[in-house]
Amino acid sequence: MCATTLRRAERDLVKKYRARRSLEELVALAAKRAGLEAERIGSQSRQKKYTQARSHFAWLAVEGEGYPAAMVARFLGIREVKFCGLSGY
Repeated sequence: MCATTLRRAERDLVKKYRARRSLEELVALAAKRAGLEAERIGSQSRQKKYTQARSHFAWLAVEGEGYPAAMVARFLGIREVKFCGLSGY
């Protein structure tokens, strides 16, 4: 258990202090993968190809490069998150 905690702490430390790719580079990467223009990733379109590209970009930025999710949302122009989730909550 202690070794797992140490490995996780080391991974988080490396992730925090390593050189990051810029958000612009990550947008270009996600756009290329989706076959879209990079400028279209930040659009408000709800079409599947755009939402998947935005999702991939956000995953790359937050999980892959360690950017704060709020920073990634601001970069995409997301100001307010609306959640229509489970009823009863």
